[in-house]
Amino acid sequence: MSKDLAESTKEPLKFDDIFMQYYPCIYKFIRWMTQDEDCAQDLAQETFLRVFVNIGTRPDHNISAWLHTIARNLCNDYWRKNKRISSRELLLKDALEYEQIASKPLAAIENEETSEQIYKVLNLLKSEQRRALILREIEGLSYDDAAKIMGISVSAYTSLLSRARNRFIKLIMAPCTKMEKGLFTPKEYTVLYRWFGIDAWPENPEQEIVHKAKNYFDNSADSFDKFRNSLYPCHLDQIILSRVLNEDPHMIGDFGSGTGQFTLKASSSTNLKKAYAFDISPNMINFSKQRFKRKGLHHIHCLPADLNSIPLEDETLDIGYCLVVLHHLYDPGKAIKEMTRTLKPGGQLIIGDFGSHNYNLFVKNNRDLWSGFNPDQMAKWLNEAGLESVDIKEEKDCVFSSTTQEGELVKIPLLVSSGIKKI
Repeated sequence: MSKDLAESTKEPLKFDDIFMQYYPCIYKFIRWMTQDEDCAQDLAQETFLRVFVNIGTRPDHNISAWLHTIARNLCNDYWRKNKRISSRELLLKDALEYEQIASKPLAAIENEETSEQIYKVLNLLKSEQRRALILREIEGLSYDDAAKIMGISVSAYTSLLSRARNRFIKLIMAPCTKMEKGLFTPKEYTVLYRWFGIDAWPENPEQEIVHKAKNYFDNSADSFDKFRNSLYPCHLDQIILSRVLNEDPHMIGDFGSGTGQFTLKASSSTNLKKAYAFDISPNMINFSKQRFKRKGLHHIHCLPADLNSIPLEDETLDIGYCLVVLHHLYDPGKAIKEMTRTLKPGGQLIIGDFGSHNYNLFVKNNRDLWSGFNPDQMAKWLNEAGLESVDIKEEKDCVFSSTTQEGELVKIPLLVSSGIKKI
C-alpha cells in the first residue's frame, strides 16, 4: 500500500485527498465482506461521509486503520440488521496456486478461477481468525494497523494470524492428501477443487473423473464432429500421420477415437488387417460403428474402453494413436503405459495433444483436467512407459482455436509426441 497520508504530511488533511487515495481499497474491503455490490457502494459512501463529518477529530493512528475500523463497524451493522452473518464473506475469484499458500494463503485472491469453493473453508474458521486473514492477506495491512482495527495488541494479532493461516492451510489441503504425491501441478489441483469443492471431495477422484468424462462425451456424441471441425486445426490429422515410421502396418489402434474421423484416415493402409477404435463413450462408439458400416469398413472394430484398462492382448499393435485425449485423464502417465503394453516390440505410439497453456476454456463442463502438457512432462511419461527414440515437438503453426467468454481469441499449439517400444 502507499504511505499513509497521516505519515506523509503534517499539513491539515483534506477530505478530497483521503477519498482519492483510500476509496478503492475501502470499497474492495466492504465488497469482500458483504458480497453485495450495491450494498458495498452504499456502505463505502457511508464510510466516507463519517470521515467527512469527523475529519477534524480523527484518532492519532493512521488514516487507513481509521477507515477500516469505520467500514468494519458498518459491515457489522449491516449483518445485524439483516439478521445474518454473510455466508460468503470471501468469495475467492481465483485458481488457488498452492505454491503460494504456504507463505501467504490468500495471495491468489484477485484472479478469476475458483469462485464458489474456497470461501467454504474460510467460513470454517472462527470469525476472529477469518477477520485476521482478511485484514492482512486481502487488504495487505501492516500488523500494527490490523491489530488496531481488531482492538488487540500486535503480539496477540500475530499469534491469531498464525493460527488462522495454519488452520486455513490444513483445511484447504486436506483433500490433497488423498492424491498421489507429485502427480499434479497447482493448475490441476485448482481444477479438481472447482469440480468437487471442498466439502464434496470423492473417495475415488479418478473414478469420478472417468464417470464425468463418459457422461460428457455420451451427451455430445451427435455434435462432436461439428465441435471437432471448429476447434481442431485442419491439418492436425496430416501432421500426426506424417510421424508414422511403419508405412505399411497390419494392426493399429486409435485410443480415444471419438466419432472415428481420425480412425478412418489412419486405416487407409493397403495391407491393414485390423484397426481398433477405443472410446470411453458408448454413444461415440455407436456413432463410429455406423460411420464405418456405411463405408463398408468391416475391418475396423469399435470397443468401449477406459484407457487405464484396454481390452486388447499384449503386443498386438504396430501403431497406436492417441489424439487430444490425455488432458481429460486423471493420470496420463498410467494411460501411456497401458497403451504401450498393447504395442508389439518395435511398435510406435504417437500422441497429439494441447501444448501447455493457461486458458482452461473447457473446465466448466468437466472436460479438461490438464491445461495441456510441456515436452519435459511428456518425455518423462514416454520414457517411464518403456518407449525409446522419443521425439517431441510443439507445432506452433498447428493451433487449436477458440474464444473466451470475453471474446478473446485463444490459440493453443499442438504438441506431438512419439516413441518406439523397446525390442
